[in-house]
Amino acid sequence: MSEKQIEILLLEDELAHIELVTRSFRNEKEFRFTIVKSLAEAKIYLANNKPDVLITDWRLPDGDAIELIPKNKSIITIPIIVMTSYGNEELAVDAIKAGALDFIVKSIEAFNKLPYTIKRALREWEHITNTKIAENSLRKSEEKLRSLIEHAVDAIFMGDLDGNFISVNSKACELTGFSKEELLMMNMADLFTQEELKMNALQYELLKKGENVINTRQLKKKDGSYIPVEMNSKFMSNGYFQSFFRDISERLRTEELKRKFEETEYQIKVKSQFLANLSHEIRNPLNAIVGLTNTLLKTELSEEQKKFVYSISLSSDNLMGILNDILDLSKIEANKVEINNDDFHFKSFINQIIAIYENRTIEQGLKMHYTISDEIPEYINTDSKKLQQILSNLIGNAIKFTNEGLISIKIDLLKSNTNQIFLQFSVSDTGIGIKQEDFPKIFQSFTQIDSSTRKLHSGTGLGLSITKNYIELLGGKIEFKSEYGKGTSFYFQIPIKIVENKEILSEKNNEETTTLPKSINVLVAEDDAINRMYLNSFLSSMGWTVDLAKNGIEVIEKWEKKKYDILLIDGQMPMMDGFEAAQIIRKREVSNKIKTPIIAITGYTINEKNEQFIKAEMDDYVIKPINESDLLKKISRLVGKS
Repeated sequence: MSEKQIEILLLEDELAHIELVTRSFRNEKEFRFTIVKSLAEAKIYLANNKPDVLITDWRLPDGDAIELIPKNKSIITIPIIVMTSYGNEELAVDAIKAGALDFIVKSIEAFNKLPYTIKRALREWEHITNTKIAENSLRKSEEKLRSLIEHAVDAIFMGDLDGNFISVNSKACELTGFSKEELLMMNMADLFTQEELKMNALQYELLKKGENVINTRQLKKKDGSYIPVEMNSKFMSNGYFQSFFRDISERLRTEELKRKFEETEYQIKVKSQFLANLSHEIRNPLNAIVGLTNTLLKTELSEEQKKFVYSISLSSDNLMGILNDILDLSKIEANKVEINNDDFHFKSFINQIIAIYENRTIEQGLKMHYTISDEIPEYINTDSKKLQQILSNLIGNAIKFTNEGLISIKIDLLKSNTNQIFLQFSVSDTGIGIKQEDFPKIFQSFTQIDSSTRKLHSGTGLGLSITKNYIELLGGKIEFKSEYGKGTSFYFQIPIKIVENKEILSEKNNEETTTLPKSINVLVAEDDAINRMYLNSFLSSMGWTVDLAKNGIEVIEKWEKKKYDILLIDGQMPMMDGFEAAQIIRKREVSNKIKTPIIAITGYTINEKNEQFIKAEMDDYVIKPINESDLLKKISRLVGKS
């Protein structure tokens, strides 16, 4: 090759591909490009110029690149490299047979290798003399054709009009299990059932018209088994047929897995919706039971009456625990559990949990002992609600399964770095212990070690499963040791963030300890009559003026007639629900610039990210059964702000 610049004629209609091709030559100074975007432009240019090499897209807006290649291969005067976006063996065969020197599939890797590909093509072309060009081109084309067929990813069969095979590639042997010699003695009919052959016959006429026929068939292998294949067939100009077979077993398995996954997701969604509705239906009456029980406890009762009322309260708490366990498991199964980290005072947090269980241990004649390492920082950051539930489940279980002796809780600092520590919690008891054969069942859902009708200890069998899931969601792990008849110890470790600015947190905690407003107007919207009675009684006992509404329409009517300091609205009500009513109020408040605090009351489990909650611009929420102390704190905070 001479030292003059090598001219490349690039025929490409996609700007992005033009950019990728030319960019690959940015360090190749000996090349220069002439770019055309259609066959018409290319034909005009080639009629008046002779570039050193032609790089052309196969499919163009005004035709195929085959139109640029002379039918008489002996008069091809420049090397032609065909590019295509499709890795189609048949297309490659057509290009090479037509006289193209090379065939590449468009990709970043192929574009990056173009300088090398061009140099290699020019070296090949330089050694082809004018007298041998047709002979050498044919030989190279045949070699490439054989290589493409032999190394194709699909099984390729060629045969005569009667279906007898005259040529097959290695993939055909691999797919069917027959050798080449065996296949060349066979007919297409030998690979299909009679039913499949009937279906093939229906498409025979289409093949004779020169159309490609693509269908799915069950191919019979040498061992007698069948596999699903996608068959792409056509008649060739030489009177033979050519079929490409591709094994689609894996694709069908993937599609089936996808279908089952979607079906499972749908079932989980239906189950979650059912449990949400069940939660709402149970929480409504449970709220009335809990609320009225608390109201009864504030009245003068005899000792016997107090005993009965405390029993009702305990039973309500147990029922609430079962409901929460079921809902928690549903969230875990649906991967909808959210981690909400917050800053809190660690020792106060532990003391509050211990205080809840101290009375139970005393009632059962047990002792409770706990230690907290002095090395643990005063304030920490993690999901306090999840941690509280984990500890409550473990301590509650320890008390439940211990008839005498000690419940021991120990919290140690394992290790620490700049902004993170690792804490180990252990909860030990001197209870009944666990048999070794029952160890694998401990963390399984809906599994109880004693499931007989005479069992001594009740429960859903969900607590430890939920506990394990929550610990893992927090980035930790749980283990246990147990000796039957002597007791059990559970250990779990979790990473904890250290709180940097303790002063801000201390100020935040002080802000929350506000006094209750003395005289305010409250509007309560609740469709359940018993819950209305309870809320009216409870809020009125605070010295507040309470108005009642049964649905969202009544809420709007009363709000327009009277100024309220706060609205407590049930989310689910007939005629108009609480969220819709809140939206209407917020829109009408824009003109008078006075925003009334709104607290949602709901039997569903919601949070600040709930779409309905956000759209309604509500200020806070409480979930039934209502925690009276929590509700009063929220009313105090919101009324104080307004």
